[in-house]
Amino acid sequence: PPVHVFAEAYISQNVDIEKLKVIARKASCLVLGFPASYSRQKALELLEDARKMGICLGIDSPDDELLVRAANNLLVDVVLSIHPGNVGLLKELSEGTAVVLLPYSPTSSPPSTDEKIKILERLSNEALNHKLVPIADPVVKPPLVGLVESIVAYFEASKRLRVPLLAGLGNVYELLDADTHGVIALLSAIFVEAGVSVFLATEASRKASGAILETLVSSLLSSIAKHRGTPPKDVGIDLLILKEKQARAYKGAIADRVVNAWETKREPFTQDPIGYLHIWVENGFIYVTLLKDRKPILTIRARNAEEAYRAAIAHHMVSKLDHAAYLGYELAKAELALNLNRSYVQDEPLLTPLSKRFDSVITDYLRVLKNTRAKNKSSRIQAHEN
Repeated sequence: PPVHVFAEAYISQNVDIEKLKVIARKASCLVLGFPASYSRQKALELLEDARKMGICLGIDSPDDELLVRAANNLLVDVVLSIHPGNVGLLKELSEGTAVVLLPYSPTSSPPSTDEKIKILERLSNEALNHKLVPIADPVVKPPLVGLVESIVAYFEASKRLRVPLLAGLGNVYELLDADTHGVIALLSAIFVEAGVSVFLATEASRKASGAILETLVSSLLSSIAKHRGTPPKDVGIDLLILKEKQARAYKGAIADRVVNAWETKREPFTQDPIGYLHIWVENGFIYVTLLKDRKPILTIRARNAEEAYRAAIAHHMVSKLDHAAYLGYELAKAELALNLNRSYVQDEPLLTPLSKRFDSVITDYLRVLKNTRAKNKSSRIQAHEN
């Protein structure tokens, strides 16, 4: 420890340099990933612009010529990746460049764990001979198709190699349909224990949005715990987002008369004479538009729900109590969507409990398990009788 975080941004034809700056603030190093089809000249120009940020900069590309030119023009500090298929690049790169080393090329089959480490050791020694800075990447495999094997490979590599190890956590959380922050927290602890000192994080899919910051927080969590020699718990930082370690006790005053809201008769709906509201979330803001006879009258933009409802009241966008209550309800959902980086759709639930989303699936699955146990028990009884 401390564990460094490399944040990789995959570059498309339309590049927003401001977004790259935001990503760069969350990591030790910003890695720009270019597809094979990307113009070499445009890539170099983008690297020149990014270099002006004054940060650690890396490049990831299948274009070997681009890797060499970027390194030798001092546009990048880190090159991803060198493998047995392009090992000749080591003698072409400028001294002092950090190189991420892979034990096999993208088009070849993965070797055994022992062979991986031998290849990485050979590549590391060659990189050192050329006065480069080697970083070994034994390669993280996706869950259920080699993840455990790759963890073992990292653990063995940490004992046999004398160079930093890099782990691409996105190979796991991008290929697992679960919230990333819990997955990343566990991966961070596992790979730090296995000897990794550099994490490569991506946000290639919508569900991985925020994963770079989550990787940064989890790397700090694991680094502190590793230094203390304790589990990653109660160290002053955490990745608890939707759950909490302790419930906070709060109870309001209860009147002598208590009524159940679901049993209360609803008043008939009547349209607010001022108009109706459209609410949506975009680019970090909450928008509320007042419409009258389908014509937009006024739009307010707010950073949170409180700003939105206060502005709506100030601009007389509601005149009925039930309309004001509805606005507050929807604004609370919109703010929560902003904070969780989820989609918000007016009049639709923001979150649905697992028990409701998969009720029938869970019931069927439990029925299958019960039938399987019954069959196994019957088979054991029959075998015993025979």
